[in-house]
Amino acid sequence: MRWILAKRSIWGIIFMAFSVLSSLQYASYKSHEAEVRRKRETENPKLETMEDLPAQGAAEILAAN
Repeated sequence: MRWILAKRSIWGIIFMAFSVLSSLQYASYKSHEAEVRRKRETENPKLETMEDLPAQGAAEILAAN
């Protein structure tokens, strides 16, 4: 009985460590992604707004010219 509980405890600790490390890695990835996006927006704000236009908005702009 002791060995069964010890094995389950060890697997639980391994699972929790994996979960924590995975969540830290994901948070780091999302933070880096947001930083790159923010840097890109500050370098060229017009480029970012042109990429975000829906098809209808782009068609209206082209028709106006």
